[in-house]
Amino acid sequence: PLRRQRQMCIRDRVLTVASAVAKKKDAMCVFNTAEESLFQIKKTTNRLRLKGYFLTGNSTEIDDVIAGCRKLQEAAPEKQLFLVIDSLQQMNATHDRYGKGYRSDSLVLEKILQFCKETHAIALIINQVNKSGKAAGSNKLKHMVDAHMHLGVERKDQDFMGMRVLETQKNRFGGCGHVFFLDLNNRGFYEVALSLIHISEPTRQEAIAYAVFCLKKKMGGGGGGGGGGGGG
Repeated sequence: PLRRQRQMCIRDRVLTVASAVAKKKDAMCVFNTAEESLFQIKKTTNRLRLKGYFLTGNSTEIDDVIAGCRKLQEAAPEKQLFLVIDSLQQMNATHDRYGKGYRSDSLVLEKILQFCKETHAIALIINQVNKSGKAAGSNKLKHMVDAHMHLGVERKDQDFMGMRVLETQKNRFGGCGHVFFLDLNNRGFYEVALSLIHISEPTRQEAIAYAVFCLKKKMGGGGGGGGGGGGG
């Protein structure tokens, strides 16, 4: 139950971001989840009393998600598209040349990145972490994206033991190394302390096109669940 609660609180925060973006008149947001049913997402938005009107999807095919987003952009070209994928490990590339059932995290990520470059869309991707607390998949995934934040659990400092640690590990458009210590209550996360370690990384000049979130623990074996890391 506690592990499930942590996962829900993480998704709550992402849904809150989606709702906030959708409130802007010049933006639209698509939240595609292959982790939860749309019924569960509806219950969560009602519980959080979210007012922003964002679109939801339940597809596991990245090509179908991108095709739907292109139609939305054609219908409202004046609006900035914000796409949330929950999660990378649950998406497939069935329509690719590799054939039905083929799944590759890097291939799915490459398709999303290409879509963002072509249309100037912004994507926030939830990526799972393994039992050791590190981002699932190869380091290639981190190299492909523009910004990465990791949400882990503090295990060394006695004062912050068990709290969540939100860290900016990569940012091509500014500083990184910002560390936030977060605690959890029935309303979600709240900030306890902030540590700033500014590391300048101005490697690109153009606007942000893509982001990655590493949020939750990978299910499987005897462990699974839990609040992993986050990026955006």
